[in-house]
Amino acid sequence: MPKYSVRIFGYNRVRNSLRALVSAHAQILDPVVREWAQSTRRTLKATKYPPKLANQKYVRTGMLANSFAVERVGVARYRIDNRAQRRGVSYASWVIGDQTGDLRQAQIHQGRWWRMADVIRDELPELRAAIEKGLQNI
Repeated sequence: MPKYSVRIFGYNRVRNSLRALVSAHAQILDPVVREWAQSTRRTLKATKYPPKLANQKYVRTGMLANSFAVERVGVARYRIDNRAQRRGVSYASWVIGDQTGDLRQAQIHQGRWWRMADVIRDELPELRAAIEKGLQNI
């Protein structure tokens, strides 16, 4: 079960237009979105940790970086999650979570650690370009 994921929502009008596009061109769009999601997962995994704090006692294990996963949830719909747990407790949101809300980044990590949503947002132009390229010949 995913413990932390990011969803990017759009306006209903855009979402409905995209549903029609996906329905008509699923064989083109599904592999494009899948490859983008897998590429973004690799980018997240490779994103550097910040330097350790001066008096840091916690030993970094790399579990956060190694816990990113891509899951297909529908045609051309993929979820990128981080399932890192310590002692059965999910902790990814505390480290790379949102600025606000239930999945808020812990104060000690704010301004030091990157946020998952920001990395994904930076990758969106590649998704748009890949979709446009895939749909050029229809």
